[in-house]
Amino acid sequence: MHAPESRIGLSFNGASLAATVVMPLICQNPPPLHTTNMKAFHTPNEVPDTLNVIGTQVKIRLHGRETNGLLSIVECHDEPGSGPPPHMHQREDETFYVLEGEYEIRLGEKTFTVRKGSTIFAPRGVPHSFRSVGPSLGRLLVTLTPAGFEGFFEEVGALTPEQQQIPRVLEIGRKYELEFLPPT
Repeated sequence: MHAPESRIGLSFNGASLAATVVMPLICQNPPPLHTTNMKAFHTPNEVPDTLNVIGTQVKIRLHGRETNGLLSIVECHDEPGSGPPPHMHQREDETFYVLEGEYEIRLGEKTFTVRKGSTIFAPRGVPHSFRSVGPSLGRLLVTLTPAGFEGFFEEVGALTPEQQQIPRVLEIGRKYELEFLPPT
């Protein structure tokens, strides 16, 4: 397929120039955002279910079924010293916003110490981990794009703490294209 062309004219100190610009099709016809049939809604602070996911309390603030799969938002409550092991997502990007506390976030080969109000973007395919390093409870708001990974939290959170053994969590993670990595 041939990309559409546009002619533009430029003037610089009285001299005229003309150029042909080839614009990729995506610029002229962006893909739809699948927002049809979406309804506005409000999620109250008192989210009914807090899930225990390997010792972390997780609240699903916005589920993918409410956004036609565009995104989901979860809130994680991390005790000092806790956080997930190094891992990598193949299907979704994560954006972390620190609500409370202090975190050490490893993203690829870089490590960041972040506090309340900080934002970190972790694209899919990039190994990462985070750990609450402050003296009190840390809280993160995590936006997952596209949605779907909240199902991992629901599945693991439906298990009792005794059932949340490493082989079972790894099995569930594979369903969501989550790869746990060796510690760095």
